[in-house]
Amino acid sequence: MLVGAPLDNVLALVGLGIALDFALGDAAGVQGALTAVPRRLIVGVVLGLVAGVSIGLLARWLGRRMRGRVGATALWLTAGALAGLGQSFDFSFVLGVMGLGAVARALNPDLLESWNGQLRRAFEVAQYPLFALIGFAVDLGPLAQTGLLLVAVVALGQVGRAAGSFVATQGAGLSTRERVACMLGYIPKATIQAAFAALPLDRGLAGGELILTTAVVAIVLTAPVGIVALHRGMAPRIAAPPDPAD
Repeated sequence: MLVGAPLDNVLALVGLGIALDFALGDAAGVQGALTAVPRRLIVGVVLGLVAGVSIGLLARWLGRRMRGRVGATALWLTAGALAGLGQSFDFSFVLGVMGLGAVARALNPDLLESWNGQLRRAFEVAQYPLFALIGFAVDLGPLAQTGLLLVAVVALGQVGRAAGSFVATQGAGLSTRERVACMLGYIPKATIQAAFAALPLDRGLAGGELILTTAVVAIVLTAPVGIVALHRGMAPRIAAPPDPAD
Protein backbone atom coordinates (compact mmCIF):
# COMPACT_ATOMS: atom_id res chain seq x y z
CA MET A 1 0.00 0.00 0.00
CA LEU A 2 2.91 2.34 0.63
CA VAL A 3 4.60 1.66 -2.70
CA GLY A 4 1.48 2.31 -4.74
CA ALA A 5 -1.75 0.35 -4.34
CA PRO A 6 -4.18 1.22 -7.14
CA LEU A 7 -7.49 2.84 -6.28
CA ASP A 8 -9.48 -0.35 -6.92
CA ASN A 9 -7.45 -2.17 -4.27
CA VAL A 10 -8.10 0.60 -1.76
CA LEU A 11 -11.83 0.50 -2.47
CA ALA A 12 -11.83 -3.29 -2.19
CA LEU A 13 -10.12 -3.20 1.21
CA VAL A 14 -12.40 -0.47 2.54
CA GLY A 15 -15.40 -2.41 1.22
CA LEU A 16 -14.12 -5.56 2.94
CA GLY A 17 -13.94 -3.74 6.27
CA ILE A 18 -17.46 -2.35 5.87
CA ALA A 19 -18.86 -5.76 4.88
CA LEU A 20 -17.18 -7.37 7.90
CA ASP A 21 -18.69 -4.77 10.22
CA PHE A 22 -22.19 -5.62 8.99
CA ALA A 23 -21.55 -9.39 8.91
CA LEU A 24 -20.20 -9.48 12.45
CA GLY A 25 -22.82 -7.15 13.84
CA ASP A 26 -20.16 -5.07 15.60
CA ALA A 27 -22.47 -2.08 15.67
CA ALA A 28 -25.97 -2.07 17.13
CA GLY A 29 -27.96 -2.90 14.03
CA VAL A 30 -27.85 -1.31 10.60
CA GLN A 31 -28.31 2.24 11.89
CA GLY A 32 -25.42 1.87 14.30
CA ALA A 33 -23.19 0.43 11.58
CA LEU A 34 -24.02 3.31 9.25
CA THR A 35 -22.89 5.70 11.97
CA ALA A 36 -19.74 3.79 12.90
CA VAL A 37 -18.39 3.21 9.39
CA PRO A 38 -17.92 6.91 8.45
CA ARG A 39 -16.21 7.53 11.78
CA ARG A 40 -13.72 4.73 11.15
CA LEU A 41 -12.97 6.00 7.65
CA ILE A 42 -12.57 9.64 8.70
CA VAL A 43 -10.35 8.84 11.68
CA GLY A 44 -8.14 6.65 9.49
CA VAL A 45 -7.72 9.36 6.85
CA VAL A 46 -6.99 12.10 9.41
CA LEU A 47 -4.39 10.07 11.29
CA GLY A 48 -2.77 9.01 8.01
CA LEU A 49 -2.49 12.62 6.88
CA VAL A 50 -1.01 13.67 10.21
CA ALA A 51 1.52 10.83 10.05
CA GLY A 52 2.38 11.69 6.44
CA VAL A 53 2.98 15.35 7.27
CA SER A 54 5.16 14.33 10.21
CA ILE A 55 7.30 12.00 8.09
CA GLY A 56 7.45 14.57 5.30
CA LEU A 57 8.65 17.37 7.58
CA LEU A 58 11.16 15.03 9.23
CA ALA A 59 12.53 14.08 5.82
CA ARG A 60 12.90 17.74 4.85
CA TRP A 61 14.70 18.47 8.11
CA LEU A 62 17.10 15.53 7.88
CA GLY A 63 17.63 15.87 4.12
CA ARG A 64 19.91 13.26 2.58
CA ARG A 65 19.98 11.25 5.80
CA MET A 66 16.41 10.15 5.04
CA ARG A 67 17.43 8.53 1.76
CA GLY A 68 17.54 4.79 1.28
CA ARG A 69 16.96 2.45 4.18
CA VAL A 70 16.56 5.14 6.84
CA GLY A 71 13.60 6.82 5.15
CA ALA A 72 11.99 3.55 4.01
CA THR A 73 12.31 2.12 7.51
CA ALA A 74 10.71 5.22 9.02
CA LEU A 75 7.80 4.90 6.58
CA TRP A 76 7.44 1.18 7.25
CA LEU A 77 7.49 1.58 11.04
CA THR A 78 4.96 4.43 10.89
CA ALA A 79 2.67 2.35 8.68
CA GLY A 80 2.98 -0.54 11.12
CA ALA A 81 2.10 1.76 14.00
CA LEU A 82 -1.00 2.95 12.13
CA ALA A 83 -2.03 -0.65 11.49
CA GLY A 84 -1.60 -1.54 15.16
CA LEU A 85 -3.53 1.52 16.32
CA GLY A 86 -6.26 0.82 13.78
CA GLN A 87 -6.78 -2.67 15.15
CA SER A 88 -6.71 -1.48 18.75
CA PHE A 89 -8.94 1.59 18.36
CA ASP A 90 -11.12 0.37 15.49
CA PHE A 91 -10.44 2.74 12.60
CA SER A 92 -9.53 2.16 8.94
CA PHE A 93 -5.75 1.74 9.00
CA VAL A 94 -5.86 0.96 5.26
CA LEU A 95 -6.83 4.55 4.47
CA GLY A 96 -4.38 5.73 7.12
CA VAL A 97 -1.46 3.96 5.44
CA MET A 98 -2.54 5.25 2.03
CA GLY A 99 -2.75 8.81 3.38
CA LEU A 100 0.68 8.44 4.97
CA GLY A 101 2.27 7.35 1.69
CA ALA A 102 0.49 9.95 -0.44
CA VAL A 103 1.43 12.92 1.76
CA ALA A 104 5.02 11.77 2.29
CA ARG A 105 5.35 11.34 -1.46
CA ALA A 106 3.92 14.81 -2.20
CA LEU A 107 6.19 16.54 0.33
CA ASN A 108 9.38 14.75 -0.76
CA PRO A 109 9.24 13.89 -4.48
CA ASP A 110 13.06 13.88 -4.65
CA LEU A 111 13.19 10.95 -2.18
CA LEU A 112 10.45 8.96 -3.92
CA GLU A 113 12.68 6.76 -6.06
CA SER A 114 14.94 5.88 -3.15
CA TRP A 115 12.02 4.98 -0.85
CA ASN A 116 10.20 3.02 -3.53
CA GLY A 117 13.26 0.92 -4.30
CA GLN A 118 13.84 0.04 -0.66
CA LEU A 119 10.19 -0.81 0.02
CA ARG A 120 9.94 -2.97 -3.07
CA ARG A 121 13.05 -4.90 -2.10
CA ALA A 122 11.65 -5.39 1.39
CA PHE A 123 8.41 -6.78 -0.03
CA GLU A 124 10.30 -9.12 -2.34
CA VAL A 125 11.66 -10.78 0.79
CA ALA A 126 8.52 -10.48 2.94
CA GLN A 127 6.14 -11.97 0.37
CA TYR A 128 7.52 -15.49 0.87
CA PRO A 129 6.81 -15.80 4.60
CA LEU A 130 3.51 -13.99 3.97
CA PHE A 131 2.31 -16.62 1.49
CA ALA A 132 3.72 -19.40 3.67
CA LEU A 133 1.73 -18.21 6.69
CA ILE A 134 -1.45 -17.93 4.63
CA GLY A 135 -0.93 -21.45 3.28
CA PHE A 136 -0.34 -22.75 6.80
CA ALA A 137 -3.71 -21.32 7.89
CA VAL A 138 -5.69 -22.92 5.04
CA ASP A 139 -8.00 -25.79 5.89
CA LEU A 140 -8.57 -28.01 2.83
CA GLY A 141 -11.81 -29.39 4.29
CA PRO A 142 -14.06 -26.63 2.85
CA LEU A 143 -12.32 -27.03 -0.53
CA ALA A 144 -13.23 -30.72 -0.72
CA GLN A 145 -16.88 -29.92 -0.03
CA THR A 146 -17.40 -26.84 -2.19
CA GLY A 147 -14.55 -26.97 -4.71
CA LEU A 148 -16.60 -26.48 -7.90
CA LEU A 149 -18.68 -23.74 -6.30
CA LEU A 150 -15.55 -21.85 -5.29
CA VAL A 151 -14.20 -22.13 -8.83
CA ALA A 152 -17.50 -20.74 -10.13
CA VAL A 153 -17.31 -17.80 -7.71
CA VAL A 154 -13.76 -17.00 -8.85
CA ALA A 155 -14.76 -17.28 -12.53
CA LEU A 156 -17.75 -14.96 -12.09
CA GLY A 157 -15.53 -12.47 -10.31
CA GLN A 158 -13.13 -12.51 -13.24
CA VAL A 159 -15.98 -11.90 -15.68
CA GLY A 160 -17.02 -8.85 -13.68
CA ARG A 161 -13.45 -7.52 -13.49
CA ALA A 162 -12.95 -8.03 -17.24
CA ALA A 163 -16.18 -6.19 -18.04
CA GLY A 164 -15.22 -3.33 -15.73
CA SER A 165 -11.78 -3.04 -17.29
CA PHE A 166 -13.20 -3.04 -20.82
CA VAL A 167 -15.70 -0.31 -19.95
CA ALA A 168 -13.07 1.76 -18.09
CA THR A 169 -10.78 1.82 -21.13
CA GLN A 170 -13.55 2.98 -23.47
CA GLY A 171 -12.54 6.24 -25.12
CA ALA A 172 -8.95 6.05 -23.81
CA GLY A 173 -7.46 5.92 -27.30
CA LEU A 174 -6.36 2.29 -26.96
CA SER A 175 -6.58 -0.34 -29.63
CA THR A 176 -8.71 -3.44 -29.11
CA ARG A 177 -5.56 -5.47 -28.48
CA GLU A 178 -4.41 -3.00 -25.83
CA ARG A 179 -7.82 -3.04 -24.14
CA VAL A 180 -7.78 -6.83 -24.05
CA ALA A 181 -4.28 -6.65 -22.53
CA CYS A 182 -5.68 -4.40 -19.79
CA MET A 183 -8.39 -6.98 -19.14
CA LEU A 184 -5.83 -9.77 -18.92
CA GLY A 185 -3.73 -7.67 -16.57
CA TYR A 186 -6.55 -7.88 -14.02
CA ILE A 187 -6.65 -11.69 -14.03
CA PRO A 188 -3.72 -12.42 -11.67
CA LYS A 189 -4.77 -12.26 -8.02
CA ALA A 190 -2.31 -12.62 -5.17
CA THR A 191 -1.07 -9.83 -2.93
CA ILE A 192 -4.29 -8.35 -1.57
CA GLN A 193 -5.87 -11.79 -1.20
CA ALA A 194 -2.85 -13.12 0.67
CA ALA A 195 -2.61 -10.11 2.95
CA PHE A 196 -6.27 -9.75 3.90
CA ALA A 197 -8.04 -13.04 3.16
CA ALA A 198 -7.43 -14.23 6.71
CA LEU A 199 -8.97 -11.08 8.24
CA PRO A 200 -12.54 -12.51 8.43
CA LEU A 201 -11.16 -15.65 10.09
CA ASP A 202 -9.08 -13.55 12.48
CA ARG A 203 -12.12 -11.50 13.48
CA GLY A 204 -14.18 -14.62 14.16
CA LEU A 205 -16.55 -14.64 11.18
CA ALA A 206 -18.35 -17.98 10.92
CA GLY A 207 -17.36 -18.49 7.27
CA GLY A 208 -13.81 -17.21 7.73
CA GLU A 209 -12.14 -20.50 6.80
CA LEU A 210 -14.20 -20.75 3.62
CA ILE A 211 -13.33 -17.17 2.65
CA LEU A 212 -9.63 -17.83 3.19
CA THR A 213 -9.82 -21.04 1.15
CA THR A 214 -11.61 -19.20 -1.67
CA ALA A 215 -8.86 -16.57 -1.74
CA VAL A 216 -6.19 -19.25 -2.03
CA VAL A 217 -8.15 -20.94 -4.83
CA ALA A 218 -8.33 -17.57 -6.62
CA ILE A 219 -4.56 -17.17 -6.33
CA VAL A 220 -3.83 -20.70 -7.56
CA LEU A 221 -6.20 -20.45 -10.53
CA THR A 222 -5.64 -16.91 -11.72
CA ALA A 223 -1.93 -16.27 -11.20
CA PRO A 224 -0.64 -18.76 -13.80
CA VAL A 225 -3.50 -18.06 -16.22
CA GLY A 226 -2.90 -14.32 -16.08
CA ILE A 227 0.86 -14.60 -16.48
CA VAL A 228 0.65 -16.97 -19.44
CA ALA A 229 -2.07 -14.89 -21.12
CA LEU A 230 -0.09 -11.67 -20.76
CA HIS A 231 3.36 -12.94 -21.72
CA ARG A 232 2.35 -15.43 -24.40
CA GLY A 233 -1.00 -14.47 -25.82
CA MET A 234 -0.71 -10.67 -25.77
CA ALA A 235 3.05 -10.18 -26.17
CA PRO A 236 3.81 -7.73 -28.97
CA ARG A 237 4.98 -9.48 -32.08
CA ILE A 238 8.34 -8.27 -33.36
CA ALA A 239 8.60 -8.43 -37.10
CA ALA A 240 11.65 -10.21 -38.49
CA PRO A 241 14.15 -7.90 -40.26
CA PRO A 242 13.93 -7.98 -44.05
CA ASP A 243 16.27 -10.32 -45.83
CA PRO A 244 18.96 -8.29 -47.69
CA ALA A 245 18.75 -10.79 -50.56
CA ASP A 246 15.10 -9.92 -51.25
